[in-house]
Amino acid sequence: MKKKVLVLAICVMISAFCVNSAMAAFDWAVCTISKVGTTNFGDPFIEVTGVTPVFPATIFMLGNTPDKTKEMYAAALTAWSNSANVWVYCDYALGAGSPAAGVATYK
Repeated sequence: MKKKVLVLAICVMISAFCVNSAMAAFDWAVCTISKVGTTNFGDPFIEVTGVTPVFPATIFMLGNTPDKTKEMYAAALTAWSNSANVWVYCDYALGAGSPAAGVATYK
């Protein structure tokens, strides 16, 4: 009986570790914008390079929160046209095509 409980406890610990490591690590990053546009399907995207933390040019989709997509797109276009940096709330470790949950201008 004790063996079964021990095996069950180990399985629970391993599964908790796997679930925790697979969760997205969203955080705010200061970025420079190199591209702003829409895909062939009309979904807005931005291509940014991380300043803090540093990460290579990555494309993020802005359709993660449909009610805020226009606001994020407007903030990205404004920052891009003024050569300003932006804060992007994203999981930059996921790479190209991952969603950005927030975009704000950075001064």
